[in-house]
Amino acid sequence: MILVAVVGSATAEAQRQELREPAELRPEGGVLRTELRCALSPFQLGETTLSTRLYNGQLPSATWRIKAGDTIKVRLINDMPPNPDEDSASLGNYPQRINTTNLHTHGLNVSPRDSSDNVLLAIKPGERFDYSVAVGRDHASGSYWYHPHHHTSTSPQVMSGMAGMIIVEDDPAVAEPGLLALDDVVMVFQSLLYDSLTNTMPYPTRLTNPFTPIAGKETPILVNGMHEAKLTMRPGETKRLRLCNATNESQVMLFVQKRSPDGVIAIPQFEIAVDGLYLPGARTMPAVTVVPGSRSDVLLQAPTDIVEGETYWLVMRELDRSFRTVETRDLIQIVVAGEAMTPYVPFTLPAPMTGGDIRSEEITGTRTLTFSIGDMSGIGEDPTIITRSFLIDSTPYDHDVVNMTLRVGDVEEWTIRNVSDDFHPFHIHVNEFQLVEDNGLPLEVPEWHDVLLLRPQSTYKVRMRIDDNYGKTVLHCHFLAHEDWGMMQVIDIQPLVGVDETQPWQSPELFPNPVAGRFSTVKVRLPQFLAGTKTTIRVVDITGEMVLVKQVDAADGELATLELDELGAGTYYVMVTNGPRYRETTKLVLVR
Repeated sequence: MILVAVVGSATAEAQRQELREPAELRPEGGVLRTELRCALSPFQLGETTLSTRLYNGQLPSATWRIKAGDTIKVRLINDMPPNPDEDSASLGNYPQRINTTNLHTHGLNVSPRDSSDNVLLAIKPGERFDYSVAVGRDHASGSYWYHPHHHTSTSPQVMSGMAGMIIVEDDPAVAEPGLLALDDVVMVFQSLLYDSLTNTMPYPTRLTNPFTPIAGKETPILVNGMHEAKLTMRPGETKRLRLCNATNESQVMLFVQKRSPDGVIAIPQFEIAVDGLYLPGARTMPAVTVVPGSRSDVLLQAPTDIVEGETYWLVMRELDRSFRTVETRDLIQIVVAGEAMTPYVPFTLPAPMTGGDIRSEEITGTRTLTFSIGDMSGIGEDPTIITRSFLIDSTPYDHDVVNMTLRVGDVEEWTIRNVSDDFHPFHIHVNEFQLVEDNGLPLEVPEWHDVLLLRPQSTYKVRMRIDDNYGKTVLHCHFLAHEDWGMMQVIDIQPLVGVDETQPWQSPELFPNPVAGRFSTVKVRLPQFLAGTKTTIRVVDITGEMVLVKQVDAADGELATLELDELGAGTYYVMVTNGPRYRETTKLVLVR
């Protein structure tokens, strides 16, 4: 938001502490190494000490600041207590075993397999797991986040406070120097659930009260663990607010007010990115609303002239999942002090995706996705109805069922329908999407998202390029109670293992091929039109398992070298990709 900030009274300033920002971790040598210890930890809420599930005892957890091409290595240690219901029969799509966990890197275009962004893992209390998340060299910069995603414990753990931000920094080659120089202010919005008698989150009841599986009260929405704060800025200074809604199902609306003896004036806001992806240009809005799971980047600018008696406030309105107002309060007072700076507004913003907008001629397939809520009129007699009533395509979640198969390299247009009378934030893992139509009305400027709020009885069209990251992952409603109740699907993204070479002169050339006997090195000649660009070479076996990956800088006539001495005899496929420009596969045979 381009916001003009404030001079406040000494009394008001004394009552507010400076906004605390999360700790920040950076990579060394291209690798960010950290440890996440999941444990019941104390958190001070006013005069009350809560015992809540946190990462490393922090609310929020540390911010991971990386660059495209870096790798995130995380040792996740589950030190939460044993599940009281570990040996009980499964209740299906219902909160249970809430101390079993895993890790999701929300918004990152990374592999969903093995030790990467694999949300189908289950890490039980007393166990640990080493994650390795490789971020592509062409990954979009922006604001992302991480949180638990084990089905049936996602909502309880996020409502305990387990979350932190990920920032992929801008590329200096494409971002304005002024944009790179802006001071970031990370703002993570969270709300905790606890029992007022025990000051901790109780374990779920086993279907005795299906709509309230975990009894307790919610804290007001906190920003970086604080109920209210102040933010000190220099006159004319511009800050970049990176907003992340890490609540279970609350909407966060933020607006700015200038207050003086003459009245209250609303200050317009300027949003520059949504879900980590830049907009075509800064857009002016009277308020910014961030739905659960989503992020928004806005600009905040302090006034250059200080006027006695004027104060400026960042006001938050909390809305429930039906967009009814829960609370409106003065969240942050902006206090101006120090040496003046020159205000900054970017002339241009970096492109959100290297491939640009998704054009109609790219579309290789279409499908329809329908969100609905079943008939729950008999839930009083049969509380298990809730476990099979939150539906996508008339089906509740089943861990063992693949609901949708996609293929690397495809470009699809989806019609997404919400036929229920509730809101549902739609989120898909691994691939972002572009909104092109809202209730039959084409968007003049398509918008990139990884979370899209579906209004009741509404229809949308989105387009997505299926990126190189293949494997099983999910799509779901990001009201996390809905997700735990079954509003989720398993999707299987299959690798590209064959092509129709209608333009053989553009295909990668391999030699020798077949590879026989003592030879273990294969040369890959890349198509000339890839000169001067970054290209990825992957080798997969006949089961689709990736066995080798290499990134090269393609140049005219350049030969890339693959060392295959550790591979056994058999048939493999060499996949050469260059973003959306080029995706081709050639068969390789090893004879030992």
